[in-house]
Amino acid sequence: MTRQFAEKLLPSARPAASPLAPGSPALSMTGSTRPQPPRDAQARADAARLPRWGPKATLVEAVASSGHFKTFARALHDTHLEDLLSETGPFTVFAPTDAAFAKMPAAELESLLADKPRLRSVLSNHIVASKVRAPRERVSNTATAVDGRRLTMTVRQGYYKVNDAQIVKTNLRAANGVIHAIDSVLLATASAS
Repeated sequence: MTRQFAEKLLPSARPAASPLAPGSPALSMTGSTRPQPPRDAQARADAARLPRWGPKATLVEAVASSGHFKTFARALHDTHLEDLLSETGPFTVFAPTDAAFAKMPAAELESLLADKPRLRSVLSNHIVASKVRAPRERVSNTATAVDGRRLTMTVRQGYYKVNDAQIVKTNLRAANGVIHAIDSVLLATASAS
């Protein structure tokens, strides 16, 4: 091999820092440098604790940004339950989708949205101030909503249910809890207190 050809393939003969020395960049096959992962234990531990995709949104932000809970988000705002769901948590929210609100008769929905105390009572039945685990087949799971009413979670015919509403999407995670989307508004237990 000629000297000219060898100089093109090999890095220059000038003394350089060892690629294994702390703080020195490593040399890749192409001759470029790439950042090295932190070498000390504390720096590695700090890097491992950083979230992969940025900080998670709170429950209120997740509901508002989802696009499937516009009516629920507006109702939370109107009843000032946003304040509760902005706290540390953990909370479990059984959030009716816009399709769930659309299943209600229009006059009943307008009446509910106009009556703030009743709306707050109904929405409080959708919020649990703890983490709620999914039920197992043939074994129901109960939780107490923030207003004191009981919610019963079951698995029926392969579908998760809370009271009579089907859970259509589970585990929408947020920084302070989790959202389970349901296909109907939990009205029946709201009037039975």
